[in-house]
Amino acid sequence: MSILIATSAAQADAGHKKHKMATSQEQIMVAHPWVRATPPRAKNGAAYLKVTNHGKTVEKIISASTPVANKAEIHTHLNEAGVMKMRHVPSLDIPAGGSMTFAPGGHHVMLIGLKKTLKVGDKVAITLVFEKAGKITFHADITKSGAKMGRAKVIIHSVTPDGVGGPLGTIILSNSTEGLIATPHLNGLSAGKHAFHVHMNGDCSPGIKDGIAVAALAAGGHYGHMAKHGHGHTKKHEEPHKMAGDMPDLTVGADGRSMMAVVKPGLTMAEIRGRALMIHSGPTMAHGKHAGGDHRIACGVIPK
Repeated sequence: MSILIATSAAQADAGHKKHKMATSQEQIMVAHPWVRATPPRAKNGAAYLKVTNHGKTVEKIISASTPVANKAEIHTHLNEAGVMKMRHVPSLDIPAGGSMTFAPGGHHVMLIGLKKTLKVGDKVAITLVFEKAGKITFHADITKSGAKMGRAKVIIHSVTPDGVGGPLGTIILSNSTEGLIATPHLNGLSAGKHAFHVHMNGDCSPGIKDGIAVAALAAGGHYGHMAKHGHGHTKKHEEPHKMAGDMPDLTVGADGRSMMAVVKPGLTMAEIRGRALMIHSGPTMAHGKHAGGDHRIACGVIPK
């Protein structure tokens, strides 16, 4: 649903009923606003939408507010060396005749200090303040987390040549404007960097290679363009043959926990469902080789 929103609260309510109403300058359009539902006692939330500027000059979003939180701010995610980090954006330009999409993994309205749980089926009033158009209020539907994007929770297990072990935690996968985001919630790994990939087969079972038992061998090789077409794996990590499933290394702290999200540009949930996530014993070195050998230490199957 697309909505042209008026600048007063009364006009906003009327616009919500009529589904379409022009601003005083008929320049700003807010479309498809939604807010992710939150679990009980969640401190923060996020809103997503598309803002289009039909005017002939640049418009600027300078602030935001909502009655359901102590404050609201424009935030974005930045890809810094493969690691997604959230940043506050003091103001945001909407180009003349252009638009800006607020989406998971990119720009969003951060709802900080929630005053209540955001439940599916309810609505949230949000006000954006523009430099020229002034205040524009709209109502966003609250939807189930992940309903508006590709998303999956992968349970990660330890793996050895003897079989699949106990769970180490989860990795949340989600599509974003930056690419595929992998957010780990893991405990029990050795500190440092660990090579991290999508593998072809959704099976973490061990296997026999050259007469030797290998952990998670059933997962096959790395997912990527060469593998998809059945080609060999010669120089598979070297450009321009680097696999699509080669994710940035995961970082594990001294406490054995890994919580820092990474992003892989160009990869989507649609192409990796039913495959496996693999964590190796050491970091990715030059030309994609793994320090200490190609030891597979943790694995999880991505739900279809």
